[in-house]
Amino acid sequence: MMTNIIVSTESLDLNNDNDSTDVNNKVDFENKEEEEEDSDERRCGICTEEFNRDEEDYLKLDCLVLKKGIQKFDCLIKEITENKMSVYECLTISSLTDRYMMEEKAYDGVYQVKGNLRAYIAKAVYGGRVCVNKKYKKKVINGKISDYDGVSLYPSAINRLCREIGLPKGKAVRYTKEELKNWNKKLYSVLTVKINKVNKIQQMPFITHKNEDGLLEYTNKAPKETLIIDSITLQDYIKFHKIDYEVLDGVYWNNESNKKMGEVIKRLFEARLKAKKDKKKALSNTIKLMLNSSYGKTIMKKSKTDYHIVKTQSYMYDKENKKWIINKKKNQFENYIYNNFNTIKRWRKMNDTSYEVEKICSDNSFNRGHIGCAILSMSKRIMNEVFNVANDNEYPIYYTDTDSLHCNLEDVPKLEAKYKEIYNKELNGKNLEQFHTDFDLDKADGEIYATKSIFLGKKSYYDKLECINKDGSVITGSHIRLKGITEAGLEHASKKYNNGYEGLYEDLSTGKEIEMTLNPYDEEEQKQKVMFEYVNGNVKTRETFTRKVKF
Repeated sequence: MMTNIIVSTESLDLNNDNDSTDVNNKVDFENKEEEEEDSDERRCGICTEEFNRDEEDYLKLDCLVLKKGIQKFDCLIKEITENKMSVYECLTISSLTDRYMMEEKAYDGVYQVKGNLRAYIAKAVYGGRVCVNKKYKKKVINGKISDYDGVSLYPSAINRLCREIGLPKGKAVRYTKEELKNWNKKLYSVLTVKINKVNKIQQMPFITHKNEDGLLEYTNKAPKETLIIDSITLQDYIKFHKIDYEVLDGVYWNNESNKKMGEVIKRLFEARLKAKKDKKKALSNTIKLMLNSSYGKTIMKKSKTDYHIVKTQSYMYDKENKKWIINKKKNQFENYIYNNFNTIKRWRKMNDTSYEVEKICSDNSFNRGHIGCAILSMSKRIMNEVFNVANDNEYPIYYTDTDSLHCNLEDVPKLEAKYKEIYNKELNGKNLEQFHTDFDLDKADGEIYATKSIFLGKKSYYDKLECINKDGSVITGSHIRLKGITEAGLEHASKKYNNGYEGLYEDLSTGKEIEMTLNPYDEEEQKQKVMFEYVNGNVKTRETFTRKVKF
């Protein structure tokens, strides 16, 4: 049984004289008059002229390019939000989109949570499902295979959630024993559930829990431990796994709901489609960023520590002599430690002038964890419906990564027809809640598919691509992933095989351990991928970075 759930949002969860030195060859960016617009444009066009400027001019041009980029980005955001938002008001696209949703009244009436309630809801938050069908793991699959991809999965989930349920308004209420029997009649719940038996097997299981190593595992068996899941997930387990279960505890929302967020998402999505049609790539990509980050702030985790950078010297610009001055701050770090000793957890020296201090802090922040939880669960429902149709009709699914699945190309039209029969909706398309094939191959103008695939593990697979163009020519290529290995490292390792990537992945599928260099030296280009490491608080370039890979 779950204990110590505090449903009130008022609950607290508390934890506990200068020397000067000249600096030469520095650039004065302070108090500079903004140059005329045509001068900025002329200076930024350095790609068309021979570059032989000194360091000062180069740094200035670099800043001017960044300035133009930020200004253009701000114009795009203002266009999208009808001048309601500006990039200068927020540090990240997630923060900006969250504030925009509040501006559009998407969260009106939606309470935030903290304390034990927040911690309880967090246990029901699961990310996207990424796994290989155990039947096909580390096996070479020959035949035409499609990468069937969901269109904007999380925006689709938000739109559907708001259409069917809406964002729950008001405070959470804890269930009584009598109310638990009617959990399915409530608007939305987060529940403690014991699964006693699983009566339907899925080729790619939906039931998820943490195994003994603390890793997420998908299973067709009843987990030994109780699960904390939301009502959307429980409904899916009942429908698609036919589980026998008990609801032991939980909280619910049963007031009215706010459906505004779905309307905003749909408007943004349609604006993106129009931007793509008009070939406005920058505008399209900016809207895509906003769509994909629209729910991230709802499930912000608590922070028990805070980081501070303590400087032992600062820079000042001497306008009269046109040079930079270093102001050394005596005992700056020692004084900081003396004044904050009771909250300091640890520190490290970053370089000769800076220390990073980690401090213990109390986090009294709120989040909208139940909203993020509901969105993630609805995104899984969209995928679960497709998976269940494939399962019931014995269409093999080889691999899934959150919003996509690998299946036989010939099964795609059959899957779409069966889905239409059951849900009376078109599965194929480019709109919200639809799917389409998503392989990409340079110079291809026909249907792209894999003729050979090897699935090793999460985010580790190989697809041998092929496309027969309209003129009859055959285009081939590769679609590869190998978690933890750089693109340069993969390419370098593949050169040891006559058949390149195909040979490398075939070797890995046999269980062979292969050492790969992540930053190899390219003798043809005479250059090396740059990678960094921390050594004694300082950053240095890695000479050679290798990893051993085995499945």
